Amino acid sequence: MQVVIDRLCQRYKLALSLAVCLCLAVPAHASHADTELAAKTPPVAVITSDNRANNNATSSTSISTTVHKNSQMTDSVTNIDGLAPASLWQPELNEPSLYALLDAEFAADRDDKQRAMTIYKQQSFKEDATAVFERALTLSLRNERVEDSLAFAKSWQDQNPDHVPAWFYVAHLALRAHDYILAGETLNRILRYDPRADLSEILIGIYPNNDDDKRELLAALQPLDSEQNASLSVLKAGLLYQFNEPEIAIVHINRALERQPDYVPFITLKADILRKIVTSETVVNYISQARLRNP
Repeated sequence: MQVVIDRLCQRYKLALSLAVCLCLAVPAHASHADTELAAKTPPVAVITSDNRANNNATSSTSISTTVHKNSQMTDSVTNIDGLAPASLWQPELNEPSLYALLDAEFAADRDDKQRAMTIYKQQSFKEDATAVFERALTLSLRNERVEDSLAFAKSWQDQNPDHVPAWFYVAHLALRAHDYILAGETLNRILRYDPRADLSEILIGIYPNNDDDKRELLAALQPLDSEQNASLSVLKAGLLYQFNEPEIAIVHINRALERQPDYVPFITLKADILRKIVTSETVVNYISQARLRNP
């Protein structure tokens, strides 16, 4: 019987010790009743008071460290000059961050165009980001000066030198921004890649309004080999015609007509050029023949 009683006492002490340990493990926001229950176990409380103090100190240090880390994370998210981080919940990736792009689209929907453009431009310089670049360029063209759009497109193209569509973007924007040196260099690169490349989209809306810009454009185009390119040939012909050089202009318009013999704007320009170098009867005959081909 005594053995049984001793075993029961041991079990009771073990259960009591476990209960006290559980009470000591409660978080700081435990109820007042739980705190009083822990206080009513003096033997164990006295024995573990030092441990308890150490635990509290460790807990305070851990909480302080966590708060400090969270504060640092918050600072890193907010102190970015208006830029959203590439990712809040992922490690930094070489590819565009989906979270950042969503942030940019939400900003665009809220009419915060500057934030949207900044994020898109930032993300476009990552790997496999062609679609992001095109979206960033679209936003830039809608909301920024053409010079700013050109600077962005040129930077992206420099980082992605083999991306052929970017050559077309840069050439078009350079022509619009009257940066004719850059335009000539880029057009030359395109023609070396494909002498017959369709440049019609590049040349839309880029014709200069004043004579100085026209002369600069012509000077940039003259070194280019446009013999196989109808779009460039007709642009040269138009500029030469305006500067009263019809004999040279007729050479370029004839090259354009070799590629597109029935294209009415080309035919009309040739008729205008012919008026400066041949008789009116010759011009009428040319127009009549053209009409027979285009009833």
